[in-house]
Amino acid sequence: MLLIPIYNKAMKANKPLFNLPAEKLSKKITNRVITYFNDGASTVKKDGVRKMLVEEVLEDRFARSTGRRYVNVRCRDLDDKGQIKFRSLHVAGINQVDGRLKTALQMVKTLF
Repeated sequence: MLLIPIYNKAMKANKPLFNLPAEKLSKKITNRVITYFNDGASTVKKDGVRKMLVEEVLEDRFARSTGRRYVNVRCRDLDDKGQIKFRSLHVAGINQVDGRLKTALQMVKTLF
C-alpha cells in the first residue's frame, strides 16, 4: 500500500512555530496536545495524522542535510492509549497546538 504524505499541505501554516526561538517553542508545546502530520507511514494510524501530549522538549535542533527543524520530545501518544514515547518531530509537521482546556479534555478521553 502506498501512503502519500499529507503534511505538505499543512507545512506552510507552521511558519510561526518554525521561527520561534527554542525556549518559546518549548513553552508553547509543552503540556499541550499537538496534532502532528507524520512524515512517513504510521503503524498506529493509516492517515498519518497523530495526536500527542508533549510532556517535555528534550532537544531542539536543525538537520544538517535538510535544514529541517526538529524537536526531540517525551510525549504521551493519544492514538496509542496514552503510552509514553520518545519522538523526533519535525516542527513543520506540527499542525495544531491545543489550548489548556482542550488538552485537559483530550487527556480525560484518553484515560476513559
